[in-house]
Amino acid sequence: LEVATPLGALDLAFGAEAFSDATSTVALAETASDDPDGVWFSGSNPEGDRQVGGIFARGVLSPTDWMRVRAGLRLDGYAMSGTASLWDGTGYADAPVDQDGTAILPSFGMSFLPAPGIELFADYSEGWRPATLPEAVFGGSHIGFALYFAPNPNLKPERSRTVEAGVSAERDGLLFADDRGRITATVYHREVRDYISSETVYGDFGNGLQTYTGYVNVDGEANTQGLEVSGAYGFGRYDFGLSLEVTDTDFEGRYDARPWDSTIDWRDSDAALSSPPPVRLSFTAQARFWDDRVSIGGRVLHTGGASDIYSGYEIEQSTIFDAWASVRLNEVAQLTASVSNITDQAYVDPLGSTAYPAPGRTFLLSLRMAF
Repeated sequence: LEVATPLGALDLAFGAEAFSDATSTVALAETASDDPDGVWFSGSNPEGDRQVGGIFARGVLSPTDWMRVRAGLRLDGYAMSGTASLWDGTGYADAPVDQDGTAILPSFGMSFLPAPGIELFADYSEGWRPATLPEAVFGGSHIGFALYFAPNPNLKPERSRTVEAGVSAERDGLLFADDRGRITATVYHREVRDYISSETVYGDFGNGLQTYTGYVNVDGEANTQGLEVSGAYGFGRYDFGLSLEVTDTDFEGRYDARPWDSTIDWRDSDAALSSPPPVRLSFTAQARFWDDRVSIGGRVLHTGGASDIYSGYEIEQSTIFDAWASVRLNEVAQLTASVSNITDQAYVDPLGSTAYPAPGRTFLLSLRMAF
């Protein structure tokens, strides 16, 4: 919706979204007597439902040809209910979890257009993430009763604030008459309060103090800052892309290890179990033939190392090579063949764990049809 105002043209957008989650499990141990209460598989997939929705409004004011002013407001809300199986020291009992809440989330920013194809921008935004069902209604136990899990009915949504600034430029005819180039560079800082982390917690439900693994809010700020640069260049049938991500994270903090009662037991948090790699660099090249019906391309992805606190291992840096070829058979069908991790390198995703290595060399053939 475009509205003329004394300050310039105003573009308005309004919207709403909503979704619902519902979880349950029917998985049982192969031998029923091994898990008579059925808690091995239901712990991380409990009985429950969650509804999340929001409405928003955004506006962009153009007071001049070289300035844009943005502002937005969003109202989000959620409701969750579920039942976890909680070990109380002698047996399992139902532990109900009921949560709901709302949040108002503002955003605003400005852009300057000093020359054709060049934009300088800065933005501020707030975010909000309610807990998921597997986080708040966590229960049961690890397979084999090696570890007990516990829900947290007091788990609060995460709140985030993000500030970013950058520059983007695009231009045709850089080196040749038919070439094109684009580059964007952004620096950002994001702080998250009430960060949700899996930690060791304790509780006494009538049969002595028990030890569990559960999700809690970290007291303090989880900070992430970094630099993102992406560029693209193409001429004729050839396209190239380059991206760089440099990330620094600080998830130090403390949490209350007794989240169910009035006892306060501060412990150091291990919230940085999975943090983004410090450096991620990728290069992509692609060529198109026969009126763009056939394309052949490849990618090189280098990822810096990271620490896996959970296992105590250092995740080494990795360089992975991928390739693909696709053929558009007709107006609705496209056939694609790809090879991932061509050199069959053994590596671990930095956002994962050394207990779960990434796939080796993988071949994939797919047929996509659109109607």
